[in-house]
Amino acid sequence: MEKAWAKINGSYASTIAGLPSEAFGVLTEAPCFSFSNRKYTQDEMWKIISNADREQYIICTNSKGDVPEMTGIVRGHAYTIVSAYEFKNIRLLKLRNPWGSYEWSGDYSDKSDKWDEELRNFVNFKNQDDGIFFMKIEDFLNYFPYTFICKYKNNYFYEYKKFQQSDRDSFVACKFTVRDNTHAVFTLHQKQQRFFRKIKNYKATYGSIILAKYDKSKNPNYEYYSSDCSNQEKIHFEIDKLDSGEYHVFANLNWQYSSFPCKYTISCYSAKEIKFENLTLDDIPNNYILQILNSFIKKTKEINQLNSSSNIESVDNTENGYDIDYSLNNNHTGFFIMRFSNFRSSEFLQVNLEIKKNDKLYLCKLNLDGFVSLDETQDEDSSTFSKYELLVGKNSNQIIAWKLLDHPSKVDFKVVSCTTCFCDQIPENFKFQKDMILKFIEENIDNTQGQELEEKLFLKELEYYESIMFVLINKNNNHNFKIKLQFHDLVNLCIDRESNKLLFIKSQSQDYCFLKKFNSAMKIDYKLSYSLKTY
Repeated sequence: MEKAWAKINGSYASTIAGLPSEAFGVLTEAPCFSFSNRKYTQDEMWKIISNADREQYIICTNSKGDVPEMTGIVRGHAYTIVSAYEFKNIRLLKLRNPWGSYEWSGDYSDKSDKWDEELRNFVNFKNQDDGIFFMKIEDFLNYFPYTFICKYKNNYFYEYKKFQQSDRDSFVACKFTVRDNTHAVFTLHQKQQRFFRKIKNYKATYGSIILAKYDKSKNPNYEYYSSDCSNQEKIHFEIDKLDSGEYHVFANLNWQYSSFPCKYTISCYSAKEIKFENLTLDDIPNNYILQILNSFIKKTKEINQLNSSSNIESVDNTENGYDIDYSLNNNHTGFFIMRFSNFRSSEFLQVNLEIKKNDKLYLCKLNLDGFVSLDETQDEDSSTFSKYELLVGKNSNQIIAWKLLDHPSKVDFKVVSCTTCFCDQIPENFKFQKDMILKFIEENIDNTQGQELEEKLFLKELEYYESIMFVLINKNNNHNFKIKLQFHDLVNLCIDRESNKLLFIKSQSQDYCFLKKFNSAMKIDYKLSYSLKTY
């Protein structure tokens, strides 16, 4: 086993030192959670450790590198946490030095005068030079900076899938089906530093992993379930009860080492067997991110856990016909989120928004319905002021999100101004936004007659404001088409640039083009010819 581990890591020298949690993960396949003790209160850490002890998980820790020799603690050394005991307001941890010697010499050590007979019997105390000793939780937190918990369970199942992310902005995805309710832990695994020796000062990059339940028959299709984001090598979350149904996992790393491929693994550790299946982004709705984040806002608002940033005051404007929800703290999704809700069924909600931010996050432009980016300026401290305009549909809502590129503590983000108004008609600058067009096609295409150019290849004509829209729909499973539309004898219509349109339509997809009217009150006429071939 040692030889195999050395081979994987490049040499025997590469296996010297390291964290015990990595070894536990490899040996057991179980998820290992790392806790920085200083980030928690004493009560919180006691609860974490005692709960893990109750579940009989594997628990270990490591000492500081500057522990005084007089304490008996070996500097920078790994220890096992064997048990946790609470007796008459005394909280003791039982630890073991894997060397089998060199023990703690402070309070409740083998030679300590703090012991009484009742406490000795309660913890089954033995005065032996075996590397096993007791210490108070207070002393533990003073000399041991980290706690590692390996949540190994008998008869659990392990499933994993390897991914290569194409670029920094892309999400990878997979799916699975749960038939019986199950406990599960999902993890995104980045490679350790020793696999990137050619990268000077390499460290794990900030990333996120999101789980959502998918139902093709519902609108929207996605229900947010859980997520986590960090710049740790392992990013994971735990679900006590995962209900039956189909689920999709999405993951992303802010990969900055362009000379090396962005490769990582997603795993699942569960009571009932789960099998990952391939899922391409062509198989899911274009606005999957917005659906998931909208569901996240809805769920967290229902349980009164929706957080805003310190510079925002959440105001309920329901009586005025709209509402604004914020989630601008570390919400474990990897995004800062704003949601604008329009409760009026006869008017559109128009929003003008100005944001000040640094370069640690950027606007997620994945299928923003009714969105216009106005301008950006930069001030002396390298902060960017961005102005946006949004149009929220009648009796609907709109998500706008910024993707984090680093830990939230390094992100500067402030809403400078946010003004709203209602309008009866769609403003001109929104009409030809891609998502507005796609939404219009989706709502009208099924009720429109058309002609079949080839088997399962259809051409349909729609009126779209002062334009004629031509929509090509490819319902073939195996054929992609390259189509050239040639227009002749146009009356009251104009076409930009050449008199033809070249469209590429993949299987089970669609595309469109426009002819604009000169005068909306006059009649129109045109002739159309086409040529096509498969590719």
